[in-house]
Amino acid sequence: MTTVVVVPIWLDLLCVGVGAFQGALFAIFYKRFDLVGVTAVAILTGLGGGFLRDILIDAGRPAGMQDRYILTAIIGVAVALILGRWYRRIDGAIVFLDSIAMSLFAVAGTYKALLYGTSELVAIL
Repeated sequence: MTTVVVVPIWLDLLCVGVGAFQGALFAIFYKRFDLVGVTAVAILTGLGGGFLRDILIDAGRPAGMQDRYILTAIIGVAVALILGRWYRRIDGAIVFLDSIAMSLFAVAGTYKALLYGTSELVAIL
């Protein structure tokens, strides 16, 4: 009998949303990308860690291939485009959002790795 293991969807989507928002702000303010470039960077930033995690722990089809993950990344782009002009100290905001995104990805990745039967050492690495 096989069991299906899932990370809480809200945690995964929060990781993707914060990562995409941070990536979009970086692309807008540091690289001066256009809308297509900002969207591409945000989607790669938001979904990249989850893809790599799912491939490394052999979780089957990566979770980021579902529509709700891509939609969450696009919502992160929209929020960055709308709210980005009000950030007066964008350097601090990007560093803060990057630290939040990385900590959320670390928690979600460790949780999913442990659920898929990896050792504790592998899960925290």
